[in-house]
Order: sequence, then structure tokens, then C-alpha cells
Amino acid sequence: MGSYEYEKAALDVELLFDAEVSVRCSAVHVVGELGRLIYSLSPEDSKREWSDALFVQLSLMVRDIQMEIRVAAFCELEKTPTVSSDILLQTVSKKCLPGIKDRTFHGQYTGKLCKLPASTAAYAFVHGFEDEFYQVRKSACHAMQMLNILSPQFAAQALDILMDMLNDDSLEVRVQCLETLHHLYLHTRFKMEETHLEMLCVTLVDSNTFNEIRSQRKLYPPDEADVINTLYKTDRNHGRFVSRIIQESSEGVTATAPKLCQPLLPEAISTLEELGHLNAAIDVAENDFMRPFPFVPCLPAGIPLEVSLYNIPSGTRIWVAASIGSSRKQFIYLDLVNFNGCNEVKKCLFVAPILCTPVVKRYSVKVSIAIEGSIEAPEMKSGFGAKRKLVYLCKEKEVHLSERFVESNSWES
Repeated sequence: MGSYEYEKAALDVELLFDAEVSVRCSAVHVVGELGRLIYSLSPEDSKREWSDALFVQLSLMVRDIQMEIRVAAFCELEKTPTVSSDILLQTVSKKCLPGIKDRTFHGQYTGKLCKLPASTAAYAFVHGFEDEFYQVRKSACHAMQMLNILSPQFAAQALDILMDMLNDDSLEVRVQCLETLHHLYLHTRFKMEETHLEMLCVTLVDSNTFNEIRSQRKLYPPDEADVINTLYKTDRNHGRFVSRIIQESSEGVTATAPKLCQPLLPEAISTLEELGHLNAAIDVAENDFMRPFPFVPCLPAGIPLEVSLYNIPSGTRIWVAASIGSSRKQFIYLDLVNFNGCNEVKKCLFVAPILCTPVVKRYSVKVSIAIEGSIEAPEMKSGFGAKRKLVYLCKEKEVHLSERFVESNSWES
């Protein structure tokens, strides 16, 4: 790699200390973009060092006096390709961790000091979560969501911080915190302490929070149940406790269940022939007749799916189709923003909420992926659900569920 990229990066880093707010804000984004470019062009043996330097340099900017620059810094931090675990841990620790104190990077600590101490990253995320502006707190929370997958140790530390953020005054911060916790579970399979689970349940079953989420976030109705089902998949060992919490709050949270369980008309479904090269696949890990997922009759059940989409363009509306028997169907909207990858291949881990579970010991659900086609379906314009005919993109996958036994005294407080 030539020297141009390094010279350009050095110039842009200098602009991080410019007197003009707009210049500093633009410099943050440019440093992030150029840093990731240099990372991609660097030899394998130097990628980590360069990525660490970029992360530490951006960490410096989360302390900028201007709110919009702090937000921009967290937005760029979350895009860092890889970061050493000790540096990530330093962002949630005030004390200088072993191996950090004497470590420096090529960068700029001040307008005149061109050595960048690794300790610059110290307490970066805590500063973000304690910021007076909710925009910064929300941005820090989202950045933590992206970085959790890089280090299990960092994810464990992040869990305690995120639990505290569930009490944030801002609705947007609380919602982002829930999304980050969901993402944390899907990618790390962490186990929650009983106190953590209780705090999460209290947040989720607050009816005011759910009403605000519906009105301000404009969520599709199935998303409410998806939040509840996150509890089920968080840790199966806490099934009784979760069931009790949800049962006690079922009037406020699952009141929309009858609407959500209304099946779409069979004539709205077309065949794959209409869409040709488009395709999809569903994988259900560790599930068969001998290893069923647990559920509590009459309460929502969560089914973790790994969904792969092939050649699906942006803006397409995708649905998970779930069938119980031959007469009951449920369709769950699947937002493409939750997928990673390109137009050719997109992947997503998704917990599908199955509502109105039957009063039986065992049953199975057949799931598949459907896409909205080009033909309008007037009978489906009811304010929710698909607005056009659906086309199946893959064969149905059978998922097995078995009743979780709940003792009568488990509902006692």
C-alpha cells in the first residue's frame, strides 16, 4: 500500500481538533471511513494494530464538547472491523488495565501530541451512557450492540451496564437498550442472573412503554410479541419465572393476540414461479422430535430461526409464515434492516413469536419464508400485514415444541 492513504489519514486526524464544529464532525466520519479502507488494504499481520489505533483515536472524540460529534464518534466506533479485547474492556473501566498503560499508537492525542496512548479508550462507553443528551446515550448503546460480538469478556461487562440503562428517562434509549440486549443474546448466548431477568421483565411488561413503542417506533404488531419471546429464549432455566411475569401482565401486553393470530386468506399465497431467481432458506438449530423447544400453553412461544435470503433487493417486504395444522396460519414481518450481508446473500438470526399456542402437550409448527409479490390483494388491506399477494421462497421447515411444566405454586409471588 502506498503512502497516500497514510498521509491522507494524518491530515484528517489533524482536522479532529479544528475549531469549527462542522469540520470536526466531518473529520470523524472521514477518519472512520479512511481507517477502515487502510485496514482492508493492510497486510494480515498489521490489521489488528491499525484497527486498534483507529478505535482508540475515535474513542478520544466521545469526549468532544459538542453533542453531535460525540454521536458521530460512537457511530464510527461501532463500524470498527476488529478490536483487541483488552482495549474494549478498557472502555468500561476507569482503571488502566494491565498491558494498556505503556501502549501507544500512531495517532494524535492533542493538536500537538502525535502519540496516542491506548488508555485514551478508558471509560469511553461509560461516558457515553452518562451523557446528558439522550442522542449520545442511544448512539453509545447501539455501538455496544455491534461491538459485543468481538469479545465475550466485553459482552459480559456490557450486560451490567445495559441493565442499568433499562431505567433511562428516554424511551428511545430504553428501546435501543432492549434491542442491544436481544442482539447480545442472539450472538453470545449469555446467561442472565435472576436479578437481571427480573429487571428485564419489569421493563417489558410496563404497558406505558409498550404503548410508546407502538406510537413512536411504529412497530409492526408482531414485534410486541417478539419482545416477549426474547424472554423465553434468553435462558430456558428461568422459564417458570418468565411465565409468571407474562401471565400477570397478559391483559396489558398480549391484548393484541387475537388480531395478530388472524390468518391471511389462502388465495393471497402464490408460488415461487412468479419470482424466479429469488430464494430463501431457514435453519433451526438443535431442534427435532427428541429435542423440542419449550412452550407454555396459551402463552407466546419463541422459535429461533437463522434466515438466509438470496438475491432479495432492498425495500422488499419479507414475512415468516408459520402454520399450525392445516387451518391456522400466522405471518410475522421480517425487516431487512436486521440482516447482514449484500443483495446476493443476506443472513439474520430471528426469534419468531408464535402466538395463541394450543393447549396440548406437544405440537409442531411449519415455518417458511414468503415475499410480497407484485399483485395487490385488496382483501389484505386491513391496516396490518401484507398488502400484496405472498410468494413462498422456500420449503416449509418443521419445528417441534413440547409443553413446559409449570407448577401451580410457581405463580405465587
